[in-house]
Amino acid sequence: MTPALPGNIHFGREVCGDLLHAERREWCLCNGLGAYAAGNLAGTLTRRYHGLLVAPIHPPLGRALVFANGCRTRDGQ
Repeated sequence: MTPALPGNIHFGREVCGDLLHAERREWCLCNGLGAYAAGNLAGTLTRRYHGLLVAPIHPPLGRALVFANGCRTRDGQ
């Protein structure tokens, strides 16, 4: 049986609007096969292991940063 995923977590303007507070809130998403994504609410890569895709190129220890960051844009701008 597959465990249920947790619900969405929301942070208000008091956290997301302050860079120091947003950088302290970190997240990590693992796929169970050795790859993961990790970062903080501010979107800055403050640690060596932060990235949107860190994949196990040479398992079990040889992970490589495949995709570090994406560019956020809005349509029409």
